[in-house]
Amino acid sequence: RYMMVGFPGFSGALSGMVHGKFSLSLNWAPPSTCALHAISSMSPPFLLRYVLDNANSYEDAHRLLANTPVSCPVFFTLCGSKKGEACVIERTEEHQCTTKIGTKGHLIQTNHFRTRGFTYLNEGNEEDDIYGTEHSKLRESKLTKALSKLRNIPDMEQCREVLVVPEVENEDTCQQMVLSPRESTYRLWRRT
Repeated sequence: RYMMVGFPGFSGALSGMVHGKFSLSLNWAPPSTCALHAISSMSPPFLLRYVLDNANSYEDAHRLLANTPVSCPVFFTLCGSKKGEACVIERTEEHQCTTKIGTKGHLIQTNHFRTRGFTYLNEGNEEDDIYGTEHSKLRESKLTKALSKLRNIPDMEQCREVLVVPEVENEDTCQQMVLSPRESTYRLWRRT
């Protein structure tokens, strides 16, 4: 049994949770210049949906997200139901790098590459607008600051307060969610 977040008419998934096992979400990455893999790979929303349909554990989900060929760069955030089960998987069409949760107790991913071997992919995406790398880094900084003020295990409403911090929530924010696979609970907010 799982829940999935998308929008009407959309057959893939943007986020989802397999109750008691794991939750996952995607963030769009700066685009690459190569689209040769589009025919022989999965689009990220379809891969996310495939993982919800087929993975039986956090480990299964990680294996599928990290190793299934994707049609474009993407960031997957994966959280399990056990302590220490949280990671960000930065993907290109051919490569992946996994960053596991650190000692701070939170893991943040916005819309820029952070892994040393992938940061060159941010080049050419420095527009001074909401879609650029600099704005993505600003959102990351605001999230880090807001999360550092929370107690160790925040409740859903405290998480919501972090999501509405200016710059984190912006004119392109359509939906926000907090997923807790351990408790099999979630909250979803959409722009009205």
